[in-house]
Amino acid sequence: MDKKGYSCVDKPHIVAKMDQTETWMPFFKGSEDDTHALLIEVQE
Repeated sequence: MDKKGYSCVDKPHIVAKMDQTETWMPFFKGSEDDTHALLIEVQE
């Protein structure tokens, strides 16, 4: 992502655990210095 003008704000981390699902979010800065996040759900 760094090659496209994006940079990581911090490492992906768990924001919620519900039953057998973990919700992870990585945060990153865009090319215009705006903050974005991805939401990833993982079944255990």
